[in-house]
Parts: sequence; C-alpha cells; structure tokens
Amino acid sequence: MKFEPAEPQTCVTLGAGAAYLARMRLVLASRSAGRAGLLDHAGVDFVQVDPPFDDPATAARDLRGTEAVRDAATGLAAAKLASLAGGGATPRVTPHLPRGVWVVAADTMCVGDGGAGAALGKPLDRVEAAAMLHAWAEAPDGHAVVTGVAMGWWDGLRFQAVQTFAETAYTRLVRVGPGGLSGYLDSGDWRGRSGGYDVLERRAAGWEVAVRGSVDVVVGLPVRAVLERAGATSHPDAGLEVEVHGGSGGAAPGVER
Repeated sequence: MKFEPAEPQTCVTLGAGAAYLARMRLVLASRSAGRAGLLDHAGVDFVQVDPPFDDPATAARDLRGTEAVRDAATGLAAAKLASLAGGGATPRVTPHLPRGVWVVAADTMCVGDGGAGAALGKPLDRVEAAAMLHAWAEAPDGHAVVTGVAMGWWDGLRFQAVQTFAETAYTRLVRVGPGGLSGYLDSGDWRGRSGGYDVLERRAAGWEVAVRGSVDVVVGLPVRAVLERAGATSHPDAGLEVEVHGGSGGAAPGVER
C-alpha cells in the first residue's frame, strides 16, 4: 500500500450556521478528549456526555477484514446512541440531553495488515499492547482504522432522523520516538486506545506516523461527514448550515491529512 503525500487539509467552518448553533448545540456522546478536540477545533458549539454504555472487552476479537469491522463499529456506535434513550423499545427522557439537538456517538477500531488482517480493539494488558504495537511496526501496510458513527436528532422523547455510517483511513508506523516501544509500554498510555495508540499523542511524542486518508477518522470522528449529514437531513427542525471546503485548518493544528 502506498502512502501518498499529505492532501491539503480540510477546513470545516460554520459560516451562517454559527448563529444556528448558538441556539442548537451538538451533543458528543463520548468520553474521548480526541473527539472533543476535533469538534472544538472545527468551531462547533457542543457539549460532551458519557453514554451509559461500556464497550465489550472482546468486541473485535473474532473479526477479520475491514468490512466486518465497519459493521461492528457502526453497531457499537448505534448502541451507544441508543443507550442515551434507554436502549429499548420504549425510550425514556434522559437528563443528559437537552431537547432539540443532534447527538453523535462513535466507535473506532483498527485492522491489521492494512485492513486484511484481524481486528484490533483496546489491548487488555501490557502483553497484548506489545503484540499489537510490534505487529504495527513490522507491517508494511500498517493498520486500517475504521470509525463508525451513529447520529440522531433528539426531540426530547426519542431520536429522529437516525443515521449510521463508517469511514476508513490508514496508518503506518515509520519511526518510534524517544524511549522506544518499551518506554511507551511502561508508561501505560496504550490503555483505552484502539490498537494501543493515539495518533496525535504519538506524533506529539516524536513518533513518525504516516496517515493515508483523514486524520479525523484515525482520531475517532469524521467531523466533515457529520456536519454534512446534519446539514443535508430532511428532518424539518434538524438542518445545520455549514460550509466544508479545502484550505488550511483541519483535524488539529499542525496535523497533516
């Protein structure tokens, strides 16, 4: 797999939609600081809530290939979204959600061998983290990284206009930074990370990580696609006016797409 030179970054601006968002905030249903950072950098007015859903520790253990992981990631994202409404056939009003907002949930998984290998969830221990990271370092095609998204318009009783989708990007470890893999494993920073790493954190630590596709997908939320889908919805009260165009900006300051 060839990792092309970085594409021009994508700039997501709110334009006339900024006034709309002043009275209609997006809700991010995720504990992830990385996902929150992407929305913040894009200028989105949002609040962050913790969905009452825990990822199954073995969610990705028996999966192989990108397509199977796309289905799993979107399924987990949908389960996180549903958990905020009770997750059953009879929705409940939840104190976490203000009425009249888009709510977005996501799940990210890695796939070894450039998308042809086994799915990689969050490592359970240091031994598993070491195996994942050594395999990533040795694989010429790196990892496929899949982020599944579920989003819906919360009307105060239930979710309307629910959409699910997934996007894929690719990462390859070119060079490990100071301290090497052993130092990183000793730090414990691999805990809670799909595949055992956070791409922005590793780059900040001096690792050289090549990315093909959107860094937003690798971090865990394809912001451009979320805003475009919110703006294109046919739900009468859920339209979100945004501009999405090429230029400077993007996933985070200094990050190449």
